Amino acid sequence: MKIIRKLLWVIFCIIVFIFVYNISLSIKTSSITGTGANSITSQKVPMIKVRKYGRIARDTLSVSYVTNEGEVDTREIIICWPESAEGDVPLIYVPHYAMEENTEEFLQYMDHGWAVASPVFEEKYNGQLTGNDLVFNNAALYVLRHLEGIDKQRIAIVGDFAGGYMALMLSELQMGTCATIANSPIANVYFNLYVHFKNCDDVNRKAGLFDVPVPIQLLVSKSFRINLDNFPDVSDADRWAALSPIGNARCFSNPTVINHCTGDILAPVDQITKR
Repeated sequence: MKIIRKLLWVIFCIIVFIFVYNISLSIKTSSITGTGANSITSQKVPMIKVRKYGRIARDTLSVSYVTNEGEVDTREIIICWPESAEGDVPLIYVPHYAMEENTEEFLQYMDHGWAVASPVFEEKYNGQLTGNDLVFNNAALYVLRHLEGIDKQRIAIVGDFAGGYMALMLSELQMGTCATIANSPIANVYFNLYVHFKNCDDVNRKAGLFDVPVPIQLLVSKSFRINLDNFPDVSDADRWAALSPIGNARCFSNPTVINHCTGDILAPVDQITKR
């Protein structure tokens, strides 16, 4: 009887997993095809017209950068702004992830007459977070800073999780950004990706045949594992610090807000207190 109950529980978990996975796949597919999806951390709202500035203009920019392997690569960023906005407009740069246009954040940015730019994102770039993705986002922000029609004195960076990591790193790499908001960022690469994710993977690996104590890690940690290739010597503390926002905190030259949730299993708040 106990075996039957456990088997039914496993079947139920599989059904729930498939259901959630299909929702996630649907959101990602609609995001790629442009039919209106939201990112993990943004609030989805019905698409409405921007009240103050009317229609939205869009442009795609190609950004060339030199990879860590010494090759020239090109990726695209999309920039949106209210068509009727006049003069040099302030810019919100959303690094790493794409900024979806049917989120509350995007609509508020447009309603204030700000431009919003973000990369054309593909899942493979998650694995390059501390490598070429950082190089690209740094180049993208440089290009945007020198773009005609952008107010160079009013550029802010906003990111969530991996995008929060990128927002903090860009604020340390480039002076002159007027503000930064990082929501649940990967602030300590060593603790978040090597210690925390590794511990979660170990818990899942050592669990019973039908038990997955930390299920979200099965979908997330694998895509970030390639970042560890950038740290061939695990004991190289200087390298960990150099690629962690918390290791370069003295480089901040602008007002910065970091939001952490105490129950966040992806970016635990402990990382800002660990060395």
